[in-house]
Amino acid sequence: MKNIILNNHLSDEYNALSNNSNHPFTLGGYEWPTVTHYIEAQKFAGTARFEEIRLMVTPEEAEKASENLELTNENTVTRAALIAKLYTYPEILALLLDTNGRAIQDAADPIWNKLGFYWTMIRNEFQNILILESEKEPSNVAAVDYIERHKVIEELRGLPADAFSKLRHLQPEVGCFNRCSFCSQSAGTRIWSLNLNGLQNIFSALKTVAMEKAQQFRTQEGDYYLDPTGPLTLNQRFHPYFEIPKHGLLGYGRLSHRPGVIFPYLDNDISTYPFLKQYIQYAAEDLGVKVRLSTVGYSRHNTQLQNMHDQINEHHLNHVAGVRLSITPYTYGWKNKATRDSFK
Repeated sequence: MKNIILNNHLSDEYNALSNNSNHPFTLGGYEWPTVTHYIEAQKFAGTARFEEIRLMVTPEEAEKASENLELTNENTVTRAALIAKLYTYPEILALLLDTNGRAIQDAADPIWNKLGFYWTMIRNEFQNILILESEKEPSNVAAVDYIERHKVIEELRGLPADAFSKLRHLQPEVGCFNRCSFCSQSAGTRIWSLNLNGLQNIFSALKTVAMEKAQQFRTQEGDYYLDPTGPLTLNQRFHPYFEIPKHGLLGYGRLSHRPGVIFPYLDNDISTYPFLKQYIQYAAEDLGVKVRLSTVGYSRHNTQLQNMHDQINEHHLNHVAGVRLSITPYTYGWKNKATRDSFK
């Protein structure tokens, strides 16, 4: 395969990957005309020269103004700038992913090829994001969704391992349409919920980081919960020979209470979530866990919900770890703002 050669020619197919390309982005509270402006300005952080370089007309000017100085944290600074550029321009991420398997060479730095190294490292980051099993191929995921997943992954990796091994509640929505204050005394009256695209991005990010955390977890016997030496992934999905552990990739350390079962409710009625079928499917296929449901019911005249629950019964019943049906006078509760104590 032919190498990717990066230069500053505007007509070049991969010009957008150059540090000098005209793709402004915001980082650290400032807008930067190019990646070069950002990198060179960091050499003068905390001084008046910082702002002078940021406002220079061309990246060549910025580079010349600091050519005799070096950054001690060059790796961190460069990665931050390139990631910010990708977050701003999904089309550049698509361009980067299109270089799959090809060497990236910076024409301006043929010996050290630092920019080629950084882009290869970042390309690997995005290609290590696990897609959903139902998405089949990495090419079926849009660049903008890879960006959203990458953002969530960055946050999830900062959580302790216990956040995954002992996780119980994983809500796709907050607030309850019933607003009866019966099942949950703290349910909000405003509803926020993930759309299908957001749900897919969350589960993909969870799958990616949960696999990493599970490889670090030790059982009570001192064994690895998930053997890091075995075949785990292939083409950003589970390897054909990979078997999800018995208690899945979430809640497996919660041995005293339903290990491997997650609860998609706390202050919401999950039965009315329009993408509950997909939630249960992703939980089973991509995290290896079952789902426990709780509801006060829904109207059978709502054809969308009725069809969804019919699909769950037909295709995903084995992935449901039980249903708690609250037979309550919730309309009374909604009208009179009653609480559980009113019915004791």
